[in-house]
Amino acid sequence: MLQGTIRKYSHYFSVNAHEARLRIAMQSYQTEFLIEKQLTKKRGRFRMENKRFWWRRSLRNGERAFNINEFDAFMEFMRKWGFTPEDFKVVEAIIPEADKVDLKVEGFEPWAEQVPLIDHAKGDHHQYAVTLQPGGGKTIIALFVASIFGVRFAVVTKGGYEGRWVPALYNTLGLKPEEVRSCCGAKAIVNLIGECKKKGIEAVKAVFFSIGGIRDYIKNYEAGLYEGKICEDVPPEKLYEFLGIGFRIVDEAHEEIHAHYIADLYTNIKHSLYLTGTLIPRDEFMARRYETFLPEKIRKSEDKFNVYVKAVEVFYYLNNPDEARYTGSQGSYSHTTYEQWIMKDEVRLKNWLSGVYDYIVSVWAANRVEETKIILFAATIELGGKMAEYFARRMPDLRVIQYKAGDPYDYLIDNDVIFATLGKAGTAVDIPDLEQVHLTTAIDSANAYVQAFGRLRDLIKRFPNITPEFHWYTCLSIDKQVAYGKRKRDVLKPRVLGFRSEYLSKRV
Repeated sequence: MLQGTIRKYSHYFSVNAHEARLRIAMQSYQTEFLIEKQLTKKRGRFRMENKRFWWRRSLRNGERAFNINEFDAFMEFMRKWGFTPEDFKVVEAIIPEADKVDLKVEGFEPWAEQVPLIDHAKGDHHQYAVTLQPGGGKTIIALFVASIFGVRFAVVTKGGYEGRWVPALYNTLGLKPEEVRSCCGAKAIVNLIGECKKKGIEAVKAVFFSIGGIRDYIKNYEAGLYEGKICEDVPPEKLYEFLGIGFRIVDEAHEEIHAHYIADLYTNIKHSLYLTGTLIPRDEFMARRYETFLPEKIRKSEDKFNVYVKAVEVFYYLNNPDEARYTGSQGSYSHTTYEQWIMKDEVRLKNWLSGVYDYIVSVWAANRVEETKIILFAATIELGGKMAEYFARRMPDLRVIQYKAGDPYDYLIDNDVIFATLGKAGTAVDIPDLEQVHLTTAIDSANAYVQAFGRLRDLIKRFPNITPEFHWYTCLSIDKQVAYGKRKRDVLKPRVLGFRSEYLSKRV
């Protein structure tokens, strides 16, 4: 007896169970492999709770879908439950053709080291990934591939990167405003569908989607919020087909990885290219998800790291370590809580500000070469703002700013000393002539601090005597920060010229 029907799409496969035993087996598979757990503190006690699910179950029809790259693992699990291939009807879904468009990269030639990556990504498979250290030219590589395919394409990434991608579509591909659509948010997607229905989008060659907009469109559609709307007959799994899109660029694929992963469970498209600089899992579960999302067989990276940065671990102590507060509501280390504790006491705050200031003067400002820049990362906007005010007052000859939400990208180009959070400027921003990065935030996310590290570029052409430096701060009075610092050394070791240690002049 036929137990179920499997439909294989470009990026996912769906399973329709005909019998109860298969539904039970699928539930077991999901529970064992696809539920992410987290330790949660409630009423003073810790317990493991479900955090995120890495499959989809449509609220519309009950269809369950899984990433196409786990098809073999799924079938092996079913075999252990006693199912055979003959128990399933497997259907290969049609992958729709896209609208042809004329695309040409103007004024650029790929570097020699980029050519193998372009050749890799232009193949016949549905999924390819390119992993590059920051500064390796991922955008150019992706747009060269887009020009080779010659179909309407989409860029999917965080909405905050619109300011980087849309100008690149104009400047690199020479597209005109009427040939580009930017959809940041679900409402913009609905509007684009409406435009396509009313008058068509024949002139459009490229569409920018925020991953947040894609996520919300999926959620709203599954919740039935689009019934009776103009997009009612365009479910998420038909979005690219409806818009005639045949190539998708997923930029900074490691960020918002769960949203990208779920979006793939609604994606049936001929070609996808994932761009990422770092794939460093924090635990075994995420290692499996990374390998499913971007398996090694579809990845290609540069042959070797271009190593040009020195790393510095900056140590300091607390005056009263027993008073320190750095545990969040879930019982784990929270640097946000720590910064709030620092700001609660005027003496502590003054010691922190003056200690960091003295250190920056000694390692950068005192011997600064004109036009070089420095960026300092804090966990909270509040402390970053206080640091910016303090530095601006004591460095009147330099341009000191805090870069935060809503600020123009020009702030990163036109100023000398920049304060920001990792979320705002820790990734996907290019800061010309950046000499030093200072990470005052103690974090254990390798993806996050490697991205912050990656803001540094080789300065040898303009400043042959300057070696860029990455400084991270470790409080020796807090064991968790010390452990984080040791792990940073392990992760950064192949990426740096060497390590040294420094100390702040004051206790906090």
